[in-house]
Amino acid sequence: MPDPITKKVRDSLKRVKVRKKIVKDSTSRMAMVNVLKKELGKEKYNMIRTKDVKKVKLTKKQKQYISRINRLAKSEQKNRRKINDNPRKR
Repeated sequence: MPDPITKKVRDSLKRVKVRKKIVKDSTSRMAMVNVLKKELGKEKYNMIRTKDVKKVKLTKKQKQYISRINRLAKSEQKNRRKINDNPRKR
């Protein structure tokens, strides 16, 4: 049976690692989003975020880029859930 204090310390270290990964993912994802925004323009970008996405003509590369952003966001959410960190509930 491990000493409870060391387990607590180990858990907090794991949290720090995961939190650093979240921050790294988040900053890279936001940079990607800004690139996409600049490329598409404000109106088209806003249309992508709503149901009007079918009206916007996207190239294959743009679609791949968007799916990469979504994949990053999904892994980020998974990591947030792992350490019980929800920024919207603060």
